[in-house]
Amino acid sequence: MANPQPIPFVQFSKELFGAVLLSPMTSTQRGIVLAIIRRTYGDGGRKQAEISVGLLAKMLAKNKGTVSRALRDLEDNGVVTVVRPAHLRRPQVLALNKDYETWGSYCVSAADACATVADEQPWPERNGCAHATQRLLPCNATVAPMQRNGCSQATTEEGRQEQTVDKNTTPKRQVVSAPSDVDWQARSDALLEESHFPSDLLQLGEILAGENKTGKAALSRIVRELYEPIVGLQDSLSDEALRYGLRAAITAGAPNWRYVRKAAEGYRPNGHAGAGYGGGLSVEDILSGSFEPASVLTPDYDLEAEAIDDDS
Repeated sequence: MANPQPIPFVQFSKELFGAVLLSPMTSTQRGIVLAIIRRTYGDGGRKQAEISVGLLAKMLAKNKGTVSRALRDLEDNGVVTVVRPAHLRRPQVLALNKDYETWGSYCVSAADACATVADEQPWPERNGCAHATQRLLPCNATVAPMQRNGCSQATTEEGRQEQTVDKNTTPKRQVVSAPSDVDWQARSDALLEESHFPSDLLQLGEILAGENKTGKAALSRIVRELYEPIVGLQDSLSDEALRYGLRAAITAGAPNWRYVRKAAEGYRPNGHAGAGYGGGLSVEDILSGSFEPASVLTPDYDLEAEAIDDDS
């Protein structure tokens, strides 16, 4: 008979968990998000972890092709972030984007997510210690430090009233800030300067933004999912092959660095593109841009899924 214990446990934001439940994801996509939470927040409170498609398929007991397609859709909508692409035998590093209002087609409003927390009942008493209820706190409030061995579990306002130490005499702790918009802009500018084909990178970024309902995409997402991995391909691919892969991705409307790599690896001088990567157009047509968009095939996501599986 199964008898799960409260320890170990997954320490995770109730507000963010509520957003995951409210998001209009498929069952496979929601399972992927929960699996990522289990491997990150549930494993020492990490924000990111090495998680291959094969591992996700094993955790969800699903086909790798199905999982890879669902994962790619989550990445394209900004729900899951690829911190580091898979390389050789090292699996990709994934992280959950905590800003659920930027989840593209799967976004959730802050009001709806906070409502899932506000409607909860007070915590029960344990060992005579009255635990503070989260209903007394705003959704985004920062809770004051609590005593682990005592009975006083103060709310934010109560904790502020009990802090009688003069702030001027208290040594300040060093604060580490997350990368700002300015940092991402500087990173973007540096990558575009390093790229051999900056105009193609900008065009792929515009295509990525156009896939969202708002027509916009966070610069940090564009840098991490397009600029960084594509510029990294310059070390392993010739300029002709990379240029071919970029033009094939733009032609197919596929803002994905894996698509660029797969198309570039199939580059043959004076040849033709394979199925799903250029639609049978000649190399000269793709590189020169002299083609009709209507004649281009849409991306073959089955081949794309195989490309992802190879990395895992």
